[in-house]
Amino acid sequence: MFAGRLLAALAGAALTGAGAAPVAPPACPKALAQVGPPDDVRINAIRGYRNWHNPTVIADTDGYLIILDGDGWSHRGLTLSQVRTRLLALPATAWPLGRVVGGTVASIGSGPPEGEFARRYRRLVELRTALERLCVRLDEWTSM
Repeated sequence: MFAGRLLAALAGAALTGAGAAPVAPPACPKALAQVGPPDDVRINAIRGYRNWHNPTVIADTDGYLIILDGDGWSHRGLTLSQVRTRLLALPATAWPLGRVVGGTVASIGSGPPEGEFARRYRRLVELRTALERLCVRLDEWTSM
């Protein structure tokens, strides 16, 4: 009888995960340690692109573009690795809204629109995954 109860208790623990070590969330890079989580109250109050002061990343067919507040289009044709490196190099002051990046796909291009857009959108999905590993959220916007 005791053995039966012991087996039932062990089986229940195995099914509920009791006794298992909790899975830790991925560690955020030290470079972003001084940047807080996204400030959704401030983000939701934004009514135009000019009021967005965090980094923006645009997915294009030839790579990524990073727009920094007041910096224009100076970082074009970047690889995903270069985007990661540049974002990690930014000072905490470049993230006034927290660990969040605005992102979209470029809307102007040549060639068949379906193929171009699909490639750009795949890049945006890859960007989202890469940013999640950095503990950064991607807020996707409509095309610019």
